[in-house]
Amino acid sequence: MVDAGIYFTAFYLGKKEGAIVGGLSAFLIDLLSSAPQWMFISLFIHGAQGYFAGLKGGYRPLGLLLATVVMVGGYALSSVFMYGTGASIAELVPNFCQNGLGIVIGWLLYQVFKRVQSNK
Repeated sequence: MVDAGIYFTAFYLGKKEGAIVGGLSAFLIDLLSSAPQWMFISLFIHGAQGYFAGLKGGYRPLGLLLATVVMVGGYALSSVFMYGTGASIAELVPNFCQNGLGIVIGWLLYQVFKRVQSNK
């Protein structure tokens, strides 16, 4: 799941690195998994997702909200143009769940990694 990697990178390294990992990983996955129609859309959406997720301090909750809106909303809007409104609506809940699970897994990995690093 690309979202967990994006969130982990953003939490650990920050917004710039989150944007780079998010955009490039999603682009390459779409290119190599025979979904090239999505690769440039994914580059932008997951890049922005990683950027917003990397906001620090008191801005982190806002960043996670913006990352979620960009990911879910970006794919919903793109799906309207590519496949129609029905397909776009059908993707809302799965994309929201994918994003939420990515946040949880990314945060857990970040906490484990911090703990391992502090024990060295």
